[in-house]
Amino acid sequence: MTIKVFIADDHDTVTDGLLAILRPLADIDVVGRARDGEELMRMLACKPVDVLLLDLSMPVRDGIAVLPELRAARPALRIVVLSSKRTYQDIDEATRAGADCYLTKDAGKQDIIAAIRAAHAGGTYHNATVRDALAAGRQGAWKRTAAVSLTPRERVITCLIAQELTSREIGEKLSISYLTVERHRRNLFSKLEVKNVVGLVKFALRNGLVRDDWEALLEE
Repeated sequence: MTIKVFIADDHDTVTDGLLAILRPLADIDVVGRARDGEELMRMLACKPVDVLLLDLSMPVRDGIAVLPELRAARPALRIVVLSSKRTYQDIDEATRAGADCYLTKDAGKQDIIAAIRAAHAGGTYHNATVRDALAAGRQGAWKRTAAVSLTPRERVITCLIAQELTSREIGEKLSISYLTVERHRRNLFSKLEVKNVVGLVKFALRNGLVRDDWEALLEE
């Protein structure tokens, strides 16, 4: 089966390089390219595509802005980010927004081909630069979590807040009063040094506290 690949990047030199790599391959067919996010959305609306190679930094609408929309409109589309952005935060944000694979623009020919094939097969792939950034970022997140040292009850309440439950709903689940939940909420804001629920949710996302088996957090 031929993999239909679409390229979204505003730099002709990048696109030309990708075409030179991909065109000789029998199992990959480059079916189009876009130079900005608006053009990308228009073209994908009427073009069958299996794998999208997406730059995050594009004019009009950038890649990170269109990622959630792409994921909602084309759930079967596999997305490989190819970006000069290489921080843990950039990679994590793109992955959470819907990217299946992430490559930095120093990725080699074999990395690019492997990522396309892995994405099409339903897998993930990162080049060495991305793997190193993810490892360093997760280690840093672990250290921050260890330093904060939430109690099991605080971890559960953080998890449930991140699931958009109200204090009354959390109280009902945990068989505690609404006022007790509110006290925990205030303590969490202070302990985590966040100003609002958005900051608390970001902490929960970074530290693996967004999960369905919240009861298990009481035992950890």
